[in-house]
Amino acid sequence: MEKYNLEQLLAGEIALAEQSTIRFAGVQVPMIQRDYAQGRKSEAAVRNRFLTALFDALLGGRPLTLDFVYGSVQKLDDQSYFVPLDGQQRLTTLFLLHWYIGNCELTGDERNDQQARLRRFSYATRSTARDFCENLTAVVLEPAAEPSSAIRNLAWFYRSYEQDPTVQAMLGMLDAIWEKYRACGVTTLFPALAGLTFYVLPLDGFGLSDELYIKMNARGKQLTSFENFKADLLNWLGAEDNSYRAEFEQTTMLNGHQLPYYLIFATKLDTSWTDLFWGLGFRSTMLDAAYLRFWNRFLAARYLVEPEATAKLAEPLTDLDKGHERAEYTGFSQYQPLFAKPGTIAAAERLLDGLVAHHAAIHAAVAATWGEQATDWNVLARPISQRQRILFLALMLYLDRPGFDEVALRRWLRVVWNLSIDPDVRSAEAMISVMRVVAKLGVGAPSIYSFLASDECAVIVQPEGSFVSRQLSEERQKAILILADEAWEDALVASEKHGLFRGNVGFLLLDAPSLPEFQRRAAVASSLFSARGAQQNLGEEYLLLRAVISQAPDWDWLQKLNLEDSEDNWRLLLRRNDVVRAFIGQLTELTWEEITEQTLPDLVDQPSRLEVPASHLEQRVRLVHEYLYQLVDLQRWMQTRNIGATGLKWKDEHIYAYRYFGRDYTRVMLDTYRNQIANVLIELLGFTTEQRCGNSACFWGDWLTLHRPDGQWTLTAQFDPWHTLRIGVMRSGASALEVNELVTDAEQDDYWLVRKNYPYATVTSMQQVIELVQRIKQEIVNEEFLQARIVMPASVEVV
Repeated sequence: MEKYNLEQLLAGEIALAEQSTIRFAGVQVPMIQRDYAQGRKSEAAVRNRFLTALFDALLGGRPLTLDFVYGSVQKLDDQSYFVPLDGQQRLTTLFLLHWYIGNCELTGDERNDQQARLRRFSYATRSTARDFCENLTAVVLEPAAEPSSAIRNLAWFYRSYEQDPTVQAMLGMLDAIWEKYRACGVTTLFPALAGLTFYVLPLDGFGLSDELYIKMNARGKQLTSFENFKADLLNWLGAEDNSYRAEFEQTTMLNGHQLPYYLIFATKLDTSWTDLFWGLGFRSTMLDAAYLRFWNRFLAARYLVEPEATAKLAEPLTDLDKGHERAEYTGFSQYQPLFAKPGTIAAAERLLDGLVAHHAAIHAAVAATWGEQATDWNVLARPISQRQRILFLALMLYLDRPGFDEVALRRWLRVVWNLSIDPDVRSAEAMISVMRVVAKLGVGAPSIYSFLASDECAVIVQPEGSFVSRQLSEERQKAILILADEAWEDALVASEKHGLFRGNVGFLLLDAPSLPEFQRRAAVASSLFSARGAQQNLGEEYLLLRAVISQAPDWDWLQKLNLEDSEDNWRLLLRRNDVVRAFIGQLTELTWEEITEQTLPDLVDQPSRLEVPASHLEQRVRLVHEYLYQLVDLQRWMQTRNIGATGLKWKDEHIYAYRYFGRDYTRVMLDTYRNQIANVLIELLGFTTEQRCGNSACFWGDWLTLHRPDGQWTLTAQFDPWHTLRIGVMRSGASALEVNELVTDAEQDDYWLVRKNYPYATVTSMQQVIELVQRIKQEIVNEEFLQARIVMPASVEVV
């Protein structure tokens, strides 16, 4: 395929592959095209990069190929013109560069001939732009003068030119060319202009559709971030200092034309790959935003699987990927090191070619078997979740290998979904861990079952220490079963579709069941769980969760257990917790009636058998354990959304059920008989409190306060966090009370008028609880302890 410089294109003849030619009278930028932009003040960085490349080539006397110019030959004003579809910006800059250098270096007939050739370049976007180009080719300026000032002083330069953005940008570019030309100090550059060439791809005869005209001009008037990125990428591909230059310049065929590889890559950027985004509904500026988003997504995926990668370092890419449709491109410096990694360009081409060729099949295959993915989501859409990044990487890895098989792709993506859906994938670091595992498995993507069952995969599975290792082992186990009997695949996929299990059915594969046994287990498990957690008839009284808690083997296990009866927690328990997995597995060996009418009710009614390492803690810890699975009302309170007291912790030498970062009202002390004492005070002596945990027999808070009106004052019972109950009359916040008598067993301080202390650390049974309350009744209430010690002024109300 031939190259052309500007003057050759303006000569009006282009050769086609079939040994024929297309002839035309000149080049005309059509009305549909955007305004010329490279000379704008806002495009200074783009302008400087382009002019530097042009002047470096001119000064070095070496050729420079400026990629493709697309267009078609159309009949305008009874003449044929080459109408550029893409390349208008470059052609306009070359037109201004030829004019300026010719103005400075040519004289006489040479200058006249050059000006005549340049008149074949015209604009149809606005009449002012057309007239400006025509007038410019008829004047001669002093080389020392700033072009924009000199031109504005010419008689033909009307005020209307100031309103034309194309004319304003041309003046800006001429000034930039003037500065570059003056700085180089050479006045013999005109002959070297012939070395600035480009390939011309006419739609006629090159297998390109007129529809491409619309797509490539849907970007609007402004240069988009993607266009600037694309220009930098293509410049880098052809740059002399690119270490892959020899590879990128190797020629190959495209639509019957022999072209360097980097130009084929450039062609696909503007043709078949643009069609892909257009076909997905991206229009106008959305098209380029989606295109740039793809490159950020692709480069981030390749980078994040590298050992030195961190989420922080990848933020410039991932932020742009997540960003607004008009996310700004800030330069190629952050991209170049990533593109310079071996195989990056070729991998991008294989991915985009694969998406073009198989997008419908891929779109159907990316959905998880349990319906996780919305049907209108595609791998190029915005926004993208952490799991979708993993999926995008998996697709990259599959399309990076030869051949395409939809069944093989579905199997590969099913395995990846099963790994990525783990509830712990909720941070960038967790996502990266899974991505690196998927990258290791990618070598076997075309035949994932065989690879998972192989010794090669065993080498990957065994040392894997991340949270995903158990699921990886499960996928290996399932692959081995499927390869031994393909009937297993349908059974496994059917069980994986359960909305709660989502690919994780390892707890149903314990003890190597036969296929019929597995199917029976799966049916029972579906009865136990809904997509939201325990089935409603088991969840209303938290029967299944309480039965799980009853199985706690020891205190260490129990205090680490997340007690939340939620969808995500059940998923984690079924994936991570060996005790829970084994227990649920055992339940699936029973019938529904055996489970609900006998086994679960019996388990939540039995005494604790918790193993405790320290004997002095045994009774306290077992008391906590029994609270958690025997008291359904306590569980109801703990599971309430605004409470969420689903963790256990030590505080002030006591064990609390508490909410992480919660307040006083979201924790309850469980390792003493404080709750029992308070309940008996309420039932026998008429105390009340606002600290009851729902309808349960437990009370929240580090301190627990109860009140009882008693004649002229209110009796207060207060439990502190150190095993002491104080009962007496507290001082009023409004007035002081006179004390009639102080004795050794009654105390006075800044808060209490009078009180009596009852330590209860040794209370370890309900019998002792009753005895303590009877003592309080006898000493405080019946013997009129308070009446004998307080004289109440008539005007003072004691609270």
